Amino acid sequence: MSTDGEYFVMLTTQSRSYTPLMDSNTDGTDIARFDSEQEARAAAENSLLGEIFCYEVFQVGMGL
Repeated sequence: MSTDGEYFVMLTTQSRSYTPLMDSNTDGTDIARFDSEQEARAAAENSLLGEIFCYEVFQVGMGL
C-alpha cells in the first residue's frame, strides 16, 4: 500500500452501492492507494466486501 499510489479499489456493498477500500493504517480516514493493479486486487480480495460482493480497481486520472 502506498499513500501516493496510482490505483484504488471500490468495493460493492450488500445494497449494491460502492464504498472505497480504506487505509487501515490511517484509522480509516484515507482511501487505500496501491502502486500496482495486482496489489490493489490482492487487497480487495482479502477484504470481506471484496470477497463476498465483488470490487473494481481504478487507476487515478483514467476516468471519463
